[in-house]
Amino acid sequence: MEPAAQFASISYIAKLFAVLQTPRGSMLRQLQALTIFALLLFSFLGEVSLAQSNHHSSLRLHASADVLQVCYAPRDTVPSEPLLPQGKPLIDTLTGDVRLPSSDSTAAVPPSLPAKALSPQDSLKLFYKFYETPSLFSTPYFVRDSARDMLYHRFVEDFFSEQAHFYLRDKSEFGQINELLYGGLGMRHQHVLLDEMLLNDPVSRIAPFNFLSSEAFSRLSFFTGYRSLAESSAPQVLESHTQRLTALKGYVKARYFQFAGITTKFDATFSINLSDRLNFYAGYKYEGTDGNYSNLNAFGIERFGSNSLGNYIRARLRYQFSARTFAMLALENHTVNMLPFGGIDLSQSLGFIDRLDSRNAVIVNQFTRRGLFLNLIKGEFQTALPFMQDSLNLFKIWAYVGRFERQFVKTKPDSVQQLPAFSDLENSTRFALGAKQSLQLWILSLQGKASVLLDRLNTQNTLQNAAGDTLFLPTTATLELNAGGKIRIENLLFGQDLEIGGALSSQTFSVSNTNSNDFIGTALNSGFGGEIAFPLPLPNSSIGGFLNVSFTTRFPTLQEVFSRDDKLRGSLQWQSELVRQFEAGSTLLLDSLLSVRVSFLNNQVFSPLVAVQTLQRIDTATLAYRARFRSLTDLTLTYTGVGISLKTKLWKIEGYLDATAVLNYTIVQAPDNDYEAAFIFEPVPDERDATTSRIFYVPRLYGSFGIFFHDKLFRGALDLKIGFAGFAFSDFSASLRNSERQTLFYFNLYERSGTELVDNNLQFGVQGALGRVDFQVWAKIGSATAFLMWENLPGVSIIRAPIFPLQQRGIRFGISWEILN
Repeated sequence: MEPAAQFASISYIAKLFAVLQTPRGSMLRQLQALTIFALLLFSFLGEVSLAQSNHHSSLRLHASADVLQVCYAPRDTVPSEPLLPQGKPLIDTLTGDVRLPSSDSTAAVPPSLPAKALSPQDSLKLFYKFYETPSLFSTPYFVRDSARDMLYHRFVEDFFSEQAHFYLRDKSEFGQINELLYGGLGMRHQHVLLDEMLLNDPVSRIAPFNFLSSEAFSRLSFFTGYRSLAESSAPQVLESHTQRLTALKGYVKARYFQFAGITTKFDATFSINLSDRLNFYAGYKYEGTDGNYSNLNAFGIERFGSNSLGNYIRARLRYQFSARTFAMLALENHTVNMLPFGGIDLSQSLGFIDRLDSRNAVIVNQFTRRGLFLNLIKGEFQTALPFMQDSLNLFKIWAYVGRFERQFVKTKPDSVQQLPAFSDLENSTRFALGAKQSLQLWILSLQGKASVLLDRLNTQNTLQNAAGDTLFLPTTATLELNAGGKIRIENLLFGQDLEIGGALSSQTFSVSNTNSNDFIGTALNSGFGGEIAFPLPLPNSSIGGFLNVSFTTRFPTLQEVFSRDDKLRGSLQWQSELVRQFEAGSTLLLDSLLSVRVSFLNNQVFSPLVAVQTLQRIDTATLAYRARFRSLTDLTLTYTGVGISLKTKLWKIEGYLDATAVLNYTIVQAPDNDYEAAFIFEPVPDERDATTSRIFYVPRLYGSFGIFFHDKLFRGALDLKIGFAGFAFSDFSASLRNSERQTLFYFNLYERSGTELVDNNLQFGVQGALGRVDFQVWAKIGSATAFLMWENLPGVSIIRAPIFPLQQRGIRFGISWEILN
């Protein structure tokens, strides 16, 4: 297939999605999905037919500064000067599987290779990938764009969700807002950064991962402990860096998949240079599903109860002065509309078939809709210090303005949950300015960062202050100063590699225009740690240890203080949390044969701000439990666990195992009562006794595994990966509470007489031990990768968050295709 024809196919696909943005019914969705897949399959087969003929074309890699140039052998051998200045070479080698216990670190940069210019008359012009400067601190949880096509992922969370100490509260339906836990801490203890832009909204301070593209990043990293304090003031940080490309004759990357006939995802990237130094980059992501669950006694479009539709647009206009100096204008525009079904209401799901079956289940949120909107416009300038031309000594400054909007609407009352109709609306604007400087001086690496955020609410009807005012429009201001440093010494004494690091973060947070509930607070966060590796008498082998400690303060959010929802009220107090993270462990590396990482993790949240339920009189004849955010000043949320990550490769066989043993995950100590290891479908009458210390709100034991045959066949023309992967867990509490209105999971805590608190973790039963096994195939030919997943082969109803049964047996298939020129 000619390049022009390939580009035309992708252009047609993009136009098709522009027309078919809203699902109108299953037939139209099926036609849309089959049409797109047929076009991609046709293009893929064309790629396959050319694979053998192109096999002998030599693919050369040339590197300059922080640039990766990929080009085929030139037909014209006349040398010419490169379009961008050549500097000290640096090759991107951080392309390992995300499950490897390696680190995303500057220490991984290998010796340089010579750069070589190509002819501008080459039929395939130069194609550059500019990689961001590696993070100051290494993290074992990262993935590069060059590795993602061969990794299973529906969305961003999947890259980390089944590793040790991570746990995904998966709401089963595609497009719903999931919660990714690390060491028992979730969205309210995490900052999500996209190219230094904070995506956490001003009211709830959470950021749905839906706003991140799983296909547009050059590097995706998850930081914990002291490593996160160099980037933010949050205990945990998820950071995504968008690709920075130079494509003189155009570049297209498209990924498409379909699952169970009702779910489709399409993510495309386009980049082209308008001149030698001016690049235009754009991307579009579509996610849609009809959903499996229905509203009760509804017809037509109202029948659907769990569908979602997302459209995401990203664009960059960049002028490249040199390999390390550029100016860029960025745009992000995301719109998500979903029906947040809230899981299954077991007490109402009666019938002759399984209560968990979507055909029989009654959902919690009847006739509800959620709309999320995010718009960001950013300007950025980056350069190297004039007296330090090394690519690791960079300065950048940025400013951006953002608009956040959240709607949550119940269109009609229902008799099942006896909830009235309502309409929540929050609209806010963010102004932000920041700067960052990185330095490397021999064995010392330093980084400083400063940012100012001003968030202003324009409209809201979800908050209420202590005086009962519901019309106030608060403004919040945040000043963050972050500093980090590390010393790395290689080949110490007996050949050890030693790294010692630490970080400080100063945060000043103020709230004004609340009409009597204003607040200002300052916190100093700190952390330290390091790692050491001792060489073994084997090639590329070592044994080592690591330490990660941090102390972080989290201030309450506007939602936690002022929420006016009758079922979950705000605390009306500005009481902060202190979060302490401690992690220690060891690593073992035996060349490519085996890598092992064992870690002990203890996270504690002192004076946790949680939802507590109390029995209140609704009217003269009705008593019901209502919840309120409350700071438990004398209690501590504690997570303690041991995790192991193992990866091995023997001949053409690859395998991995990630397992976690949770030793403690509690706020209130419960008695050591026994329990029934299955669902208890009806609430326990005496709630005081519905407790046990034998289960937590995550499984005590859980883990993922995989074994694959992976080889390049037919003289390297086919890169084949085929095998089985799975996930298994022990029993856990099914009494975890969920409020879709606040996008919140919370413990089932009740207040009894006086100040007595009880954690009724048996009130709604226990999810028994279960597991799944998937059959997975990837086949890469040329620049196209086709994949097929036969998921959940046992066909059992698996629940990772109460009560959201995951999809039963189904097939996911798709293609990822990269096109130059």
